[in-house]
Amino acid sequence: MQSKPRKQARDNHLKREREKFEEELTRLNKGLSNPRCMRDYLKIVEKVGILRKKYQKVAYQYDIKVTPLQDSDLASSVGFTRNKDYNHATETSGCYVIATTQTDWEAEQMVHYYHQLGDIERTFRTLKSELGLRPIFHRKVERIKAHLFITILAYYVVHLVRMRLRAKDIHLSWDRIGEELFILQRTTTKMPEHKNKYHLLSKDGTLSAIQKIIYEAMDLPISNHLRYRTVNKEVQVQ
Repeated sequence: MQSKPRKQARDNHLKREREKFEEELTRLNKGLSNPRCMRDYLKIVEKVGILRKKYQKVAYQYDIKVTPLQDSDLASSVGFTRNKDYNHATETSGCYVIATTQTDWEAEQMVHYYHQLGDIERTFRTLKSELGLRPIFHRKVERIKAHLFITILAYYVVHLVRMRLRAKDIHLSWDRIGEELFILQRTTTKMPEHKNKYHLLSKDGTLSAIQKIIYEAMDLPISNHLRYRTVNKEVQVQ
């Protein structure tokens, strides 16, 4: 199976590594004509081995030949050619293999269940890290059960939020969502009229671009207008 986004990322990576590897070999070959550069045959061979190890992800795609200078300990040239693995790596870029015992499944069905496994793993990661399922500091069984129940209940909320965001093609982690919404501010001014009565004037802060996207995806009202209400304290009779 081949993924277009993965292929693009892999192609870019291969291109960078190949260019660097070829530049190093070309520089090594050009240096043979410079008395100040490395020219010893054995050292050149050793240097090629170091480059192979450094760029091992693409080095196998090249056939490299170091030619010694006749009747000398020096090297005359460093040449390289692209072998069949070069084309094979290009053609199979972005491909991945899913191993399964279900031989009667179609490719689309197999990919669907494979992605579900990823969702399950992300669920456990969210429970254990973002929602604080672990560690459990309680000792009594009732409290441990309550801790687990609250965590699962919180995950239902997280799943609902993520599901609605994904429907709008918004793919944010729960940590990122929390960071964006945590900085929301509401300023409340308290204006007393007398000891048993006061007025509250509230105003929400201006939403950022990402906050607006989250609000719209969750069908939440977007407003930063003033809110005014009067509070009457009950007079306590001694």
